[in-house]
Amino acid sequence: MPKQTFLNLDQHKQDKLIMALKKEFSRAPLHAASIANIVKEASIPRGSFYQYFEDKEDALLFLIDLLSQEYQRDFLTCISQANGDLFESFLNFFKLLINKSAKPDRKQFFFNAVLSQNHKLEQAFVEMVKKNQKMFDLFKAINTEELSITSVEEFRHVIKILVAVSSHNIVHTLITNTSVEQAVEDFTKELEILKNGLKKK
Repeated sequence: MPKQTFLNLDQHKQDKLIMALKKEFSRAPLHAASIANIVKEASIPRGSFYQYFEDKEDALLFLIDLLSQEYQRDFLTCISQANGDLFESFLNFFKLLINKSAKPDRKQFFFNAVLSQNHKLEQAFVEMVKKNQKMFDLFKAINTEELSITSVEEFRHVIKILVAVSSHNIVHTLITNTSVEQAVEDFTKELEILKNGLKKK
């Protein structure tokens, strides 16, 4: 995560450096990304980069954290719009993410940065469900009347499973260049399997 010196920068300077990071990590994956390109684009001395971040990976994880925060806000909006229906919330969330990640200005960033660090993006999102108060608030927002969930702890595991399935499908869609329509159809089928369960009643 960024050092305090980065957090002390005014918003304009922070935004300029963030844009430089996004541009470079869209150009190349972590191992090939160039700090020289980042500092040139951000118009800062090379030494300043290390005053803001430990290294390239630290900077990339910062971007992933920003992305996960955006996704958390999107997810809560989807829950509200679906009136608490868990599966409809995840379907709408998936549609939103797949359309966002397919945009030209984001797709290459996903390929070069997020796909190679996908487990960390997924983990960052799941951090939300590790915090008891947020988890409890999320649990209250979901309509659990038709779900066989009896506790917040069970709900935590359900969310982790659904996040993992969503994440896998997004990665698969981008790697295989699957159409958005096909991706939504495939994800819907998997949601139905999870919704209905595997064991015969």
